Amino acid sequence: MKSFHSNADSDNPLGHQIHEADELEQGAQEDQGATIELTGHSIPERHPDWPPLAVTFWFSGHDTYQDMEGLAPYLADKDLYFYEGRSDQITDVLQYFANNLFETDEVERWMNAQSIGERPLVGSALEAQLRAVIGTGVVVGSFDVTGKDLEDARAPFFNVGPLPKGESNEDALANYTELEVQRAEAQNQREARMIPNFEQEVGKILTEHPDLKGKSPLNILISMGSYHTTLGHLFGEHGVPSEHYFSGGTPYTHDYRNELRRTFAFGKVPSEELIQRSYVESLIGGGFESVSGVPLREMSAEDQMRYLRGFVSRLSTDQLSKLISLYRQDTATLDEYDAILAQSGQRFPRSIQDLREQSE
Repeated sequence: MKSFHSNADSDNPLGHQIHEADELEQGAQEDQGATIELTGHSIPERHPDWPPLAVTFWFSGHDTYQDMEGLAPYLADKDLYFYEGRSDQITDVLQYFANNLFETDEVERWMNAQSIGERPLVGSALEAQLRAVIGTGVVVGSFDVTGKDLEDARAPFFNVGPLPKGESNEDALANYTELEVQRAEAQNQREARMIPNFEQEVGKILTEHPDLKGKSPLNILISMGSYHTTLGHLFGEHGVPSEHYFSGGTPYTHDYRNELRRTFAFGKVPSEELIQRSYVESLIGGGFESVSGVPLREMSAEDQMRYLRGFVSRLSTDQLSKLISLYRQDTATLDEYDAILAQSGQRFPRSIQDLREQSE
């Protein structure tokens, strides 16, 4: 077994602290170089010297260990593994784990000593990925966006202030809708850029690992957040069919916010009720963190979506309207929210257990 602390291995990246959370979750800030534009033929037609590509998407949340703990079986027969985000440091660490086997106690000691930004590595989605790739021999990479493309993708999600209010409920919902349209458009643009990035990254890997050109097919696993199922359609449009799997083995239950965003992403018009439910779901989710003191990311993404959607689904349209009106008042109290929620036998959730029970 190779030691994490082997001084003989100059390529060992594990002596460095993992310190950039955004690199894992959103992609690195640095520009990774020029990308290529897709013109004319499909990807396979442009590269007749490539082996056939057998692409599998595995969709899940990507905040917690629980989100990605089911990844390992999908890596069993794969040659390449692409993760969401973009970071040379994360790629190097994942590759080191993929290339080696380690003593269990060494793995535990190293992981317990690591953090990603201010969060411990243990319990994170990265921990699940590291454990999944150990000794698999897969080549690790990423084709997520960087540079200006990354800045554009992030803009509607960061530094946008609290949930929009307005002079009336209609104003509040209109402001919220505009923001969600911007988010959907940003994700569409990000996903569109991923296609040429994928082509470039596969070409780079095949150049660096010419033995992979003898594979038939070249088996590729791509892990992506559950929102990004559109990528499978985009890959197909460029001549690369794919299989799709979801964490837990079943199709994902999207929350109302993702449902609304995906509706815009596919160029459809949402119902007024979906916009209201999405807004109130954002209200409950944000309020839950301040009331309970528990960050939503303490739950797996799947639990967040299931519990919040279940909670909001029990509310009548009259309750939705009253909750939006109450939120627009700066002096609203928790008791006032409880009074409205009591109409459906609920109260503002004070804990994860409270939220779970009221969503069933």
